[in-house]
Amino acid sequence: MNPGIYSIGGQSAAIVGTPYALSGVGPRTGTVRVLAVGGGGGGAFYGAGGGAGGFQETSVIVTAGVSVSVSIGAGGSASTGADTRSGLGSPSSFGNVISVGGGSAGTRTIASGTVGLYGPGYPGGSGGGGYATNAGSASVGQGNAGTVGTAAGFSGGGGGAGSAAGATVAATRGGAGGAGKVSTITGRTYAGGGGGGSASGTNFAAGGSGGGGQGGALSGTTAGAAGTVNTGGGGGGGTTNVTGGNGGSGVVVLRFSSALSFAASTGLTYSIAFSGDDEIVTITAGTGTVVFN
Repeated sequence: MNPGIYSIGGQSAAIVGTPYALSGVGPRTGTVRVLAVGGGGGGAFYGAGGGAGGFQETSVIVTAGVSVSVSIGAGGSASTGADTRSGLGSPSSFGNVISVGGGSAGTRTIASGTVGLYGPGYPGGSGGGGYATNAGSASVGQGNAGTVGTAAGFSGGGGGAGSAAGATVAATRGGAGGAGKVSTITGRTYAGGGGGGSASGTNFAAGGSGGGGQGGALSGTTAGAAGTVNTGGGGGGGTTNVTGGNGGSGVVVLRFSSALSFAASTGLTYSIAFSGDDEIVTITAGTGTVVFN
């Protein structure tokens, strides 16, 4: 039917626009709530805690039959060298929703026989902690900054999605990792920062809630703990002869009406749960595509 004036049951009616708008024919769309958390940054040998992966929650309109790309970010490796950028976490994404990886941690380095060169923490979703200078900054809207430690070997903690890292206490402990953030989609906490390394004693710097790894301590040569898998938690920092921990991998969670059907490519690892009329898909590994119908 073309636009114009038509008689319907003896009454005149204007037909405006295309017949698709009137009949409901055309692409069907739906709303999907998305949680995306990037991989956490790694803690550093003789150094600080890693920053948490970026945290984002939003709603996305999807079109039936149209594939959406998905990727789950890996956690950064525990760094051992002077340049700790190898410890940066990797991003997680759902279409155009991209949560960056966590910042890597600063370390004390030895170069040309000279002790006391301090590598910086690097930025990320949340910033990595600094050994004694230059903590990493955070991506706007995705996390918080790390903190700086002291030259006495009590390193800064990595930032978390919910708060910046805690302050160091000289000759007592490194900085605690920043707190993570509670998801309104799952009710769980994600993206906690890693605790900084402590050069003496057994006063370990706590990892941030939401998967941040505890910092290591020289006493007992306890290494920094890894960030928790699929939380984007930062790895705990190490200290003298003690390694840091790896960052935790990221995650993507999708929540939508069970009136929509869901399918994923073979490149993704995921699980499905139900809550009332909602379907909740938790994607924990891989790179691939999903489609709704």
